[in-house]
Amino acid sequence: MAKRTATGEKAKDSAFPVRAVSRAIRVLQIINRRGNPTIMEIKEESGLAYPTVFRMVMTLQHEGLIESESSRKRYRPTELVWSLVTGFQEEDQLVPKARPFIQELTMEVLWPIAISVRVGDRMMVKDSTHAMTTQTFTNYYPGHTLPIFDCAAGKAYIAFCSDEEREMIFRSIVNARTEDQRLAAMIIQDSAYLDRIREQGYATNARNAHTDMGRTSSIAVPILDESGVKACVALTFFDRAMAMSNAVEHYVAPLRATVAKITGALSRG
Repeated sequence: MAKRTATGEKAKDSAFPVRAVSRAIRVLQIINRRGNPTIMEIKEESGLAYPTVFRMVMTLQHEGLIESESSRKRYRPTELVWSLVTGFQEEDQLVPKARPFIQELTMEVLWPIAISVRVGDRMMVKDSTHAMTTQTFTNYYPGHTLPIFDCAAGKAYIAFCSDEEREMIFRSIVNARTEDQRLAAMIIQDSAYLDRIREQGYATNARNAHTDMGRTSSIAVPILDESGVKACVALTFFDRAMAMSNAVEHYVAPLRATVAKITGALSRG
């Protein structure tokens, strides 16, 4: 029998999310990730109906979390979004400690390097050197996210995280946005696949689906400490520039050396 509130109304099952809130969060994430999209661009990425996206955007603008550019109908986050994370104790040493080393690696190999951490069922870029080189199709700025099941950093993270965290990540398969992501998730669930990544010490992802026409591939190495996997460092290269086997031969050792430098810097505080 359904419980009733103090006013006598039937209380809804707390296990079900409030759909409008979920949609608003999705719209805000898209605006934050894309920088200054139009409502139509938000609609296309979210899969929501135009009237729904319009209402979400107007609500977020009313609350001061986003603003409209004066010259065109594009939307961007405001400083007020920081009020959503003031209670979150971020590991703020990672980026300043790691940045000199990923810059050094990019200067050595010329390919862009990114550091990412897990946020739900996605990997979020904390820092990258994409702006340092022309050898890239996409500038992965801080805050950009990639599907955890379909990127090298995500595969490395899943392989090296705790069993409890891995089980929690796998439960999110039902929320995978595309059939390709669901298929990638099923492959990663194979224990032999994960064992091979742990034995190698790195993960790879060929023809990245989230890059223009799958024209890049990536290699990622985890940053580990006493508590487990802290983040992942990934190198991205043009798929047609070399075979994955050649990329592994050339770049895994420099990636490992860079991760060792980052780990040492973090341990020194």
